[in-house]
Amino acid sequence: MIKHALRIGFEISEAAQSPVQLRRPVAGPRGEARSDLQIIFALARASAWASTSGTATSNRRSAISSPPSSLPLEQLRAAPAGVRVPLTTRYRKYAEFENGVPRGFGTPSRKIELYSEVLLDHGYPLLPVFEEPRTSPRSRPDLADRFPLILTCAKSLWFCQPCLSRP
Repeated sequence: MIKHALRIGFEISEAAQSPVQLRRPVAGPRGEARSDLQIIFALARASAWASTSGTATSNRRSAISSPPSSLPLEQLRAAPAGVRVPLTTRYRKYAEFENGVPRGFGTPSRKIELYSEVLLDHGYPLLPVFEEPRTSPRSRPDLADRFPLILTCAKSLWFCQPCLSRP
């Protein structure tokens, strides 16, 4: 059971991005409920693609003890209100020079890519392709009158789950 959740920054303002807080749960899980993080670690331990013996705590420690925060987990435990990490806003990072060359973007070409050669190399289309959901007014017109609404479930993890690394 996860005893704490790591909260790094809030989207509200630049000043609100600097706090790092270790939060205690308000209530325990009901029944066999598990957090997304616990499910991810269980899948990682059970799968061949991940050779992790880590735990949520060890990975949380790793996330906050490396730059930019470099905070020991013990320091967060001693400060329930959180610790502020000074941040520096950098504009136009892509234009900064490294070895006499503009840094660019995090793509193979260092340019903005409208299509992805990396995805193509892995067998995916260069551009996103829309796939009609299996149950929608178009794919199942026989259900459209009985079920006219379509549920979309896009949640912002900033407000729903603990964040393990800075954006």
